[in-house]
Amino acid sequence: MLKMVVSDYIQSWKSAWKNLAKEGWFGYLYFIAFPLVTDMKARQSMVYLCAVIPMVLGILLSRLYPNRIHKTLFLCPMSKEDRITYFKTAFRFRVSLPLILFLVVNSVLFIKDYISPLYLIIEFIILFLYVVSVNIYWCYWSTDGKRNIYSEKNHLSGTFFIWDLFSLIGVFNMVIITPMLVSSRFDYIIVGICLGLQFFVFFKLVTRYYKKVMDLSVNYEAGYGKKDK
Repeated sequence: MLKMVVSDYIQSWKSAWKNLAKEGWFGYLYFIAFPLVTDMKARQSMVYLCAVIPMVLGILLSRLYPNRIHKTLFLCPMSKEDRITYFKTAFRFRVSLPLILFLVVNSVLFIKDYISPLYLIIEFIILFLYVVSVNIYWCYWSTDGKRNIYSEKNHLSGTFFIWDLFSLIGVFNMVIITPMLVSSRFDYIIVGICLGLQFFVFFKLVTRYYKKVMDLSVNYEAGYGKKDK
């Protein structure tokens, strides 16, 4: 099933980019340029980018390939259970890729003694909570091909968009905590509060919306608008 997911993503990346451009997603790329507008030193900038680039990859994949069934897959002779397996596999793939990238590049920094074990653990937890949260995502597609998470036709509860918005706390944590030297008791308190808030949002999305999103992902009719006759 993983081979099918990867093949599907490769074949549909052009159309996925076109759809993504309609959402104004590219504002996230400014986080990569953050060291250029601050007084970060070269070493600190390297540590920052090795944490933030996997984060940007995580949100990029979640929006390029949201949990929805496209027409080609809908017409495939697959059972509902197989389709759910497909989307669960795709979900794990989108979560795993940025985490693997993070571990690879930050392992090098760790070996070079640029970062501490505590820093590596904290940043990995932030990234894990974030990429899982942003991938619990479903939206209604209107007839003009635009995604609308706020649509009245959205089959999730009215508070879903609020929790999806709160998932951005992961970006805040990455940007704030990454340059921080966790050395004092005050630093530990700040990190603890930030992680606690992020875990609460993560827990809410997982327990309340993950199963619903997986069920909606295989429902072609629920996810697309119909043109008026």
